[in-house]
Amino acid sequence: MSVKRNLIWLLCFLAFCFCATARGEENGNGDYIRIARAEGQKKPTSLDTAIVRYEGKPKIANGRTVRIDLIAAVHLGDKRYYEELNERFKKYDVVLYELVIPEGTELNEELFARRKEQKGSENPLSAIQNGLSDLLGLEFQLEIVDYTPKNFVHADMTAEEFLRRVAQRGDVAGVVSRAMMHSFSQDSMQQSGRVEGRLFGSLFTKNKTLTLKRIFAEEMVNQMDTSMWIISGDEGSAIISDRNAIALKRLREQIAAGKEKIAIFYGAAHLKEFAQSIQNDFQMKKTKTEWIAAWDLTK
Repeated sequence: MSVKRNLIWLLCFLAFCFCATARGEENGNGDYIRIARAEGQKKPTSLDTAIVRYEGKPKIANGRTVRIDLIAAVHLGDKRYYEELNERFKKYDVVLYELVIPEGTELNEELFARRKEQKGSENPLSAIQNGLSDLLGLEFQLEIVDYTPKNFVHADMTAEEFLRRVAQRGDVAGVVSRAMMHSFSQDSMQQSGRVEGRLFGSLFTKNKTLTLKRIFAEEMVNQMDTSMWIISGDEGSAIISDRNAIALKRLREQIAAGKEKIAIFYGAAHLKEFAQSIQNDFQMKKTKTEWIAAWDLTK
């Protein structure tokens, strides 16, 4: 059982690494994550995530106008970023959220309090996340976002479902194979040399945390397309496509139940598929894009 559990943590970590680094490329969806810079300046000011709004009257709404906000998530961020999201979540009838958890897990204040007490001691994923958050001066999403309000609805696989789908699809072998293929490409070697040079240079800067945070943010955005290919290939994956199918099923259920103001809070890599389905299957139109600073890259 411990081997299976560690496999889940490994794949979740891959999702953490890559699922915050995607942009929409079709149907005019725009980017879901970006590096912001002051006009005429080269230095980045922030890593931003998008809230993309869709409005319309899908058939299952029986004539009602429905508003769906796709809220892009990055799993490490500034504390104030997650606090702002907590306030925004209160304004929705329902918030559909991602989280691969064991079947029967009840998300309550006691569970999250216990998790904080055991910080760094639970599993390899936790240790890596905590190490990254300390290195970059950021907070981990699960430490700040409040998942306990009544309008929060779990819209993801259970850990057991996830593991079964990963095995059926052969995702582990696929990810490893594509990652190895990419690692031997000329682009990958050039990128590795460039990143190594920047990391070495960061050792000689006054503010090492800020320098590393800028490097990490820029590389996330620069490598978004490659990251998505490594994760899903050309056939989709349990990490992206199969979890999206669960979320869209929950979305239909909530619309049919009468909910009109709905948020989908998911890793940014998932949003392109969500947007395409909302436009094509639900016949809704994009009406607004708003950006929130997730990482302050000035200090």
